[in-house]
Amino acid sequence: MTGDFDLGKGYKLDFHGITVSDDAYLVDYGITEADRLDSTVQITKVQRDTYFSGELTGLHSLREGESNTTQPAALSDVVLHYRFVPSLVGGDGDVEVQSHSLYRPSDVSADTNLDGIADGRDMVRLSVKGNWRRNWTFANGMQLSGGLDGEADFYRIGQDAIYAGHPSRATGTGGLALRWPWVKANAKGSVQVIEPVVQIVSAPNPDTTIPNEDSSLVEFDESNLFGLDRFPGADAFEGGTRMNMGLHYLRTAPAGWTVGATAGRVLRQTDLSQFSGPSGLSGTASDWLVSGSLDRPGDLGLLSRVLLDDDLKLTKAEILFHLTRPKVNVVGGYRAIQADTTERRSEDVRELVLDSTYDV
Repeated sequence: MTGDFDLGKGYKLDFHGITVSDDAYLVDYGITEADRLDSTVQITKVQRDTYFSGELTGLHSLREGESNTTQPAALSDVVLHYRFVPSLVGGDGDVEVQSHSLYRPSDVSADTNLDGIADGRDMVRLSVKGNWRRNWTFANGMQLSGGLDGEADFYRIGQDAIYAGHPSRATGTGGLALRWPWVKANAKGSVQVIEPVVQIVSAPNPDTTIPNEDSSLVEFDESNLFGLDRFPGADAFEGGTRMNMGLHYLRTAPAGWTVGATAGRVLRQTDLSQFSGPSGLSGTASDWLVSGSLDRPGDLGLLSRVLLDDDLKLTKAEILFHLTRPKVNVVGGYRAIQADTTERRSEDVRELVLDSTYDV
């Protein structure tokens, strides 16, 4: 069941719902291979400088051996985001107020199923966030980028023998990045850009008094090599002082082809043991990140990335591609990922995926 409505004054209502009386029904009849079903009701309003969203989600697991009493069965999220230009310091600013809650049907406050989470843990969080970004460009082409992030979080945690209570915290992160793009163009219209980047980031030491529900899966790739915080959610933040360094390359051709590459790593002042070894971010020096891409819009795309330790031993590897022709579409990829108990992956993963369609 799905639906969407225009409520007027810029508000939109969207919902979708799915339920089954037989857990094997969807797979047996080839409807979907989803093993966790979500039903959602959402109201949104989007304007030039503001965004509002209110969402209620129900979850039901079909996975064998996974109990719906110890998994979050209901979640709610309300977000109000405002963007502005600070008149005194310039640049771009954002302020966000967010509330998040999750509910588990179990009333057991201990971790009896050994998944690292109290069976009945319920949580409510209210967060107030603010950030600021600004760039300065010098006469020689160098660019200095500054960023500040601040956040205050207030929690109510129930049915957890270890974390229950009303913890709160305030954090702040600051960073400066210096980049120097070198550009070369030829008579045929191709343009090449080489850009070395060095960034210094500092934040308080991590807080261990709050359980990590929404940031247990951490990726290290070219999109967050120069991020102020690599944790995807709000329950954990990246602490300590560190230097992110890397090199970007991009070549564009008049025919539409683009070729890109990125290499870099993270150096830390102190190892705060925030990340697992297989994440590629542990220790005082991260693994080397190397990525490359080849793209022609609407035709061909190739993306690859690897994480290598100092001995050039592979930590993670990923290759994705798509090929589009008038009648044929092919997508696929290969992934190799080390086992990681913090991500509940007890064995190494080697996965090859291929999918294609033909228009008859």
